[in-house]
Amino acid sequence: MKYRPDIDGLRAVAVIGVLLFHFGFPGVSGGFVGVDVFFVISGFLITRLIVDEVAGQGTFSFANFYLRRARRLLPAMLATFAACFVLAFFLFSPPDFERFAGSLVYALFSLSNFYFWQEAGYFDAAAAVKPLLHTWSLAVEEQFYLVWPALLVFLLLRLRQRTVFAAIVVIAVLSLASAEYLLVVDPAAAFYLLPARGVELAIGAGMVWIVGRGPHEGPIPELLLGLGLALIVGAVVLYQPETPFPGVTSLVPCVGAALVIHAGRARHLGLLLRNPVSVWVGRASYSIYLVHWPLLVFYSSYTFSEPSTAAGFALLAASLVLGWLQYRLVEQRFRFGGRPGALSPPAFGLGCALLVLLLVLPASTIWATGGAAWRIPEDRIALTNAQWGDIQRKTYCETFGDAVPRPLFNCQNFRNADRDLFIWGDSHAQHLVAGVSQAFPDHNIYVAYMTGCVPQSGFLGYVRGEPTANLTKDCIEQNKQMLEFLRHHRKSAVIVTSAKRSTPEAVAPAISYIMAEAAAAGHNVIYLADFVRPARMLAECGMVPDYVISDRFLTSRCTGDPAAAKEDLAYNRKLAKLVTPFVDIADIQCPKGRCSYFAGPTPMFRDDHHLTTKGAIRFVGKLKADGRLSFLDETPE
Repeated sequence: MKYRPDIDGLRAVAVIGVLLFHFGFPGVSGGFVGVDVFFVISGFLITRLIVDEVAGQGTFSFANFYLRRARRLLPAMLATFAACFVLAFFLFSPPDFERFAGSLVYALFSLSNFYFWQEAGYFDAAAAVKPLLHTWSLAVEEQFYLVWPALLVFLLLRLRQRTVFAAIVVIAVLSLASAEYLLVVDPAAAFYLLPARGVELAIGAGMVWIVGRGPHEGPIPELLLGLGLALIVGAVVLYQPETPFPGVTSLVPCVGAALVIHAGRARHLGLLLRNPVSVWVGRASYSIYLVHWPLLVFYSSYTFSEPSTAAGFALLAASLVLGWLQYRLVEQRFRFGGRPGALSPPAFGLGCALLVLLLVLPASTIWATGGAAWRIPEDRIALTNAQWGDIQRKTYCETFGDAVPRPLFNCQNFRNADRDLFIWGDSHAQHLVAGVSQAFPDHNIYVAYMTGCVPQSGFLGYVRGEPTANLTKDCIEQNKQMLEFLRHHRKSAVIVTSAKRSTPEAVAPAISYIMAEAAAAGHNVIYLADFVRPARMLAECGMVPDYVISDRFLTSRCTGDPAAAKEDLAYNRKLAKLVTPFVDIADIQCPKGRCSYFAGPTPMFRDDHHLTTKGAIRFVGKLKADGRLSFLDETPE
């Protein structure tokens, strides 16, 4: 096949779009469509190769085809996987290392799109700890290579060229229909799986019968090339992660790519693609694509932060440099088998098989045994959210008394004491039970909570909508039962609290109402400000090996989100002016405006907003020692 530098230029457009999108540059919110441009290019090149060989020789060598594909793809891929494995070993927490190992096993067998299909979405926050997430597109292409040659050769040897082209059109239409259907029933499947992406590959395949038709000189190729580039750039600029994709929306960049393939040799505008810089990037685009996403993930894992603008430029430059080095030293070194010193096909195959084995065996072990937790120093080990919840429940929530209804108070620490203390709220009330139990050892501690259910919901017209109408109804009913219970129960201490919901102005009247009603029944009632959330998974941040990340660096990198802290403190200040008695936590958790989330190397939050048992004991204990909770200890009148 005659070399076309404009196609390498189109590759450069695609990979730069992906890089700018992933590195967070503004104005490229649809840069992910670069992957779809790659699919069109692959469909075109692979189909042209097969058509030319069948037309020229009357047959097709599958062995030679797959050997060429292996030489083209495997060396750089395996080199990237090996580097990712080493970096994940040094930087990842056990849960993240375990997930990485699972994705590596799937990626080694060209099935990573199935692995990520079963996990969270491509655009969510969890993507930031998946260094092989981008291999889903490689898996789609590799599955295409397994299916398409056999089907196309079968058609070419039995049908006329026009009929083959018509069959490709039918395949494209069926694939597009499946994409639209899957977008409704399973959007992740539409994004990750070959049936929904087949239309993009088929568009490229169909161009084999169209390229070369029509004028090669004059204004028409210039106009077609300009339109194609405009469609691609328009999608890059205008599309958003929320745009339903793929399906009909994918036709915009894919048709654009098809037009560029058709008219890329236009004399004037084609220079945008055929210039040395574009060709340089395009030739190395496969390796650049391979290395760019792991660079971003491991940078974020090391710093535990999103890249700044300066860091984004540095990552972009590093991707281009490392991608080019891998292209020159790995891709080109093993790509061609006929050169002096090149490995023979058996030697190449054996070498690749050994490398796969060297990766799949430890990865499978790590995946099956919990992420190599032995790498983590003992003082950095943090329990999972579920483990913390289990400890808290067994220690502070499963000693039940007969004086209060169990369905309403699903967490009880009954001590046969003469005094009762009730905590009323959502899960941010429940996570206080350990601290309140330790601070008030002479009280029975009862918690009335429902996840997401704030205590003021259902009063004075304020309703916080839950995920379903039934849950909203259940929340309101529980709150009414709680208030009615307090109206008739013996005089006790009551803590009302919850996560920050709506605005202080919106929730304050209903909060004041339930507190006034409880006080009228003789209870000592306070509203306890919600603690400042870190808004980051600090437990996982600290639970990493110390080979690279020292204790000093751990302290500086594992910090809460300053913007979230500022927002939470401002919320509490506003609510304090509207609700009384209000117990603030600012001086306890955030003296001089600097919020604390750790006690030494031990995180006080089990996730990005819930206290650990130790965190609750520490912060509530400080409130008690500072006299902020003394009102609860007074004998009710």
